[in-house]
Order: sequence, then C-alpha cells, then structure tokens
Amino acid sequence: MLHAGFGRADITVYEPGLVMLGWAEPTNTSDSVGDDLACRAVVLREGTETLVFACAELAFITGALRDRVLEHLDLDALGLCARSVMVTATHNHSGPSGYSHHFLYNLLEQGFRQEVLDGLASGIAESIRRAVDSLEPALVDVRTGDIPTGVAWNRAWRAYNRNEDVAPVTEQTAGRAVDRTLTLLRVTSAAGRPLGAVSWLGLHGTTVHADHQALRHDHKGAASRQWEEAPPEGAEGFVAIFAQGPAGDVTANFRWDATRKRSVCRDDDLRGRAEVAEAQVATARRLWSAAEPLLTIESGLSSALRHIALEDREVDPAFSRGLTARTTEAVIGLAMALGTDEGPGPYHRTSWLAASLRRLLLARRGDSADGHWPKVTFLEVGRGARGRMLGLIPVRALAPFGFIDSTVGFARDALARGLGDAPWAPTILPLQIFRIGPLAIAGLPCEPTTVAGRRMAATLQQSLEVPHAVIAAYANDYAGYCVTAEEFDEQRYEGGCTWFGRWTCAAWRTELTRLSDELGTRVARPSPDRPRPAPHEVEALRFRSRQTGRSLGLFSRRAG
Repeated sequence: MLHAGFGRADITVYEPGLVMLGWAEPTNTSDSVGDDLACRAVVLREGTETLVFACAELAFITGALRDRVLEHLDLDALGLCARSVMVTATHNHSGPSGYSHHFLYNLLEQGFRQEVLDGLASGIAESIRRAVDSLEPALVDVRTGDIPTGVAWNRAWRAYNRNEDVAPVTEQTAGRAVDRTLTLLRVTSAAGRPLGAVSWLGLHGTTVHADHQALRHDHKGAASRQWEEAPPEGAEGFVAIFAQGPAGDVTANFRWDATRKRSVCRDDDLRGRAEVAEAQVATARRLWSAAEPLLTIESGLSSALRHIALEDREVDPAFSRGLTARTTEAVIGLAMALGTDEGPGPYHRTSWLAASLRRLLLARRGDSADGHWPKVTFLEVGRGARGRMLGLIPVRALAPFGFIDSTVGFARDALARGLGDAPWAPTILPLQIFRIGPLAIAGLPCEPTTVAGRRMAATLQQSLEVPHAVIAAYANDYAGYCVTAEEFDEQRYEGGCTWFGRWTCAAWRTELTRLSDELGTRVARPSPDRPRPAPHEVEALRFRSRQTGRSLGLFSRRAG
C-alpha cells in the first residue's frame, strides 16, 4: 500500500535592501517582509521506493540550492536518494536573490549570498523531513478540471499562432491560447481523512509587480494559504501545494496602465493576487469533492534523473521535422533585454534602436541552418568571460564602461579579479521523471510555453505509455525558457530567452524519451553522455561575497 506525508516549513530569508529575483529590476528591493515565504513538500512511499516533491515560494530553483538541500538531508536515514527528490518553485517574482553559483543570476544583487543559500536550503530540507515524519497509509488519486475563464491569457499570442497545431487567436481572444486544465493529486489517509493535495497549472507568478518593496509570495502562495485556512472537512494540518506547469507565455495580467513602470497589470496587485488564487482554489475544491477520480493510484513508484549537456545536443529527427538538427551554445537574445508588456526589460526604452540593430545584424547573416536564427545575440552566457555582446563585442572590452550602471561596474570588477571562462549560466542541466502509477511527472529546469509543454507532455505519455503526464517547470535548476521551433521565429521575449536555439524543445523531447527508457529499466545505466555539472570557481564566489558593500550579518531566517 502507498504511504504519504506532507510537510511545510518557513523559508523567509531577509536583508534590508536585497534585490529581489524575478523582475530583473535593480530598484525592486526588499525593504520589509510583506509575507512570510514557505516551502511545502509531499512524500510518497511504496516499499523501498520513495518520491519527494517539494515546492518553494521562489522565482526558480538553482543547481546550488538543490545540491545544498540534499546536503542538509540525511538521505540514507530518510530512505531517499538524489533521483527521488524533485525541488521546484512557484515562480514568485518577489523573493530573495543571490542563491546561485552562476554569475548571471547574481548580477543584479551584485554578489553570491551564502546566507541566503543556506537559509533557503535549511527551510526546504525541513519541509521534506516533516513530510517523511508524517508518513502514513494513504489513498491517492488524480483529478483534472478547467480553471474559470478570465484568469489567464497568452501574452505571446502572435508567437503562439505560428504553431501548426493550434487554432489562431487574436489579442482579444488570447485567453483561449492557454492550457486551463488544473491537475490535482488528492491524498487522504487510509481512513479517508484529508492529508493534502498537489495541483499543477501553468500561470506566471507576476501579479505582484516590481514597484513593491517588500518580500512577498504571489498567487500560488496565496492559494496555498487560502485552502489551508479553510481545508476540507475533517482535515488536520492540511497542506495545499499549488505548483507550476508550462507558464512561459501565460499571464494573469490584462490591463494596460501607463502610470506604472510595469505597464500591464491587474486593477490592484494584492487584490488581483487574491482573485487569481481563489480561482485556483475553487477549482481544486471542486475537484477534491468530485465523485469520481480520473485515475486511482495504488502502486508503481519509480524515478530517474540525468544531467544533460544541452549545448550542441543532437536532436531526434522525429522532433525536428525530419531535419538533422542540434542545439547551440547558450546565448541570450536581444529580445530578452527588451522584456515583455507586463515586465519591460532594461533596454525597453531603446526598442526603436534595438529594432534597427536587429535588422542590421540579421542582414549580415541569412543562414537558416543556424540554430539561433533569427535570434540576435545579446550575450553569450555559455562562454562566460570569453563571451561577446551583440555577437561582436568581447565582454572584457566593456571594462571602461563600468560607470554606466552598478551592474556593468560589478561585472567589470569581477572580470578584473579573475572571473574565469566558466559559463555564466548553467548549461549542464538536470532532467527528472517521476512515475506514480498511471501518472508521469517530468521536472524541467526551464519555463516551457503552453504548446512546448503540451508537446513534451505528449512525448512523455507516449514514451511511458501512461494516460496522464504533467510538466513541472522551474525544477532543480534554471536555464531560461523553452519555446517551440515555430515560436522561436517570432523572437519575442520568450524566444530571446530560449538560450539553446530553435531546437531546444525538440532536444528536451529527445531527452525525455531517452530518460523514459532508463526509467523503464528501473536501473540507472551509466553512459558517456551523462556529465555532472563542472565545479564552480571558488575564488570567483569569494569575490562575489566580499564585494557587495552590504553587511552579511543582517540576514535572518525565521524558524517555521
């Protein structure tokens, strides 16, 4: 029989003035704690096989954070192993930063924060321990249903329309271009007492905008609190996990507001957050009380984990229209620097100049076989200090321009102190699959768009021959977006953030198929294409800690 347990713990880490992660806005600092942050975990056990799904109220998980969580856990004593622990995030845009070992993610905060990393990892690990400690015989099933209309819209509807397998929409009907299906994992004790639930729905955590100066959770965290405060009848210590799905092009914001720096929003951020949360909670409650589940899970737990070097990765022709295709080096596109309507980027005021530059650069290169075409390079993050901006200017040549702003100045100082050639962002990435009887869950370290997620879920269903599959985004690490090949051609923000080129989605589908084969054997088969992430440069990390200009002694993490 299956056993299940839930845990919840505080992960609030706060320092006055700490830049928050998500909006890429240097003025978006935490001057107070508006909401405590939490991590929630569910543990399923069958015999010697145990699966852990943890969801933290953060922008995303980094490889450094996942590794630190595992270090905090006594895996053997808890009956766990690395492949059985999936750590995900709600994609909250108003949480702490500085918890990555990669230079790109620490640029705005201007430094790695060991105290942030340790505080977050300690809280996430505690939620997992509490879930293990509460294990008891359980009944588990899966239910699905649609959230109400008027909650989610596709913010990249023109790119969406390029897909050959969709019905085109307009700006007014962009609400039809999202996946409104909420998947609910319902867990009760063997006697029927409600224990907790996990739901997956792709919807950006952007109802709280960058002009707020307080640490906050977004609608996923608000939904968890709403349901936990009014749980199903008979529940005691009920835990509600509202996790992310393919949210890359899905927003809850709909109203243009020219008076705000972030121009597309809801009528009021905090009220809007509560409204979006309530829509998810109402759907989850309705599914919880439904007479018949979609799937009943009685047994069949397994997991697989593989680290994949995603640069220059061969793609199965079945996923690339029969073409011989490969991924590319990790490159951020110029479209990312321009941002989106709900979150203008650092260079959005120069969009006219960027458009002219894009036309000029594209006129110089017309090779459609190039996996980055038609992306215009902004920064070659895969090459680290050897990289170039705009495909032309070595980043080391920017040293004289450190006076432009503090971010450029910090990068200049880091390079001057020997920041080496390691990638500025992760290029060796974890892919993870959980099988829970007839349900498959894939942990992806990126933000898939609606159609990219739909295609990956279909690949997973076919590979594992299961009736239902979930794509859990922002899992275990983070490497930008994942759009379809057709969406890539539009080169909106989402395409510019798809680092590994046009065939990124096809590459993930290829790897899902391969990892599904490994899962079917229930044996981790060693192979030469399973590299581990390279060690990070210790001296570079020490530099980042020293040069921030803020007192590291101001950190605190509340016990929860």
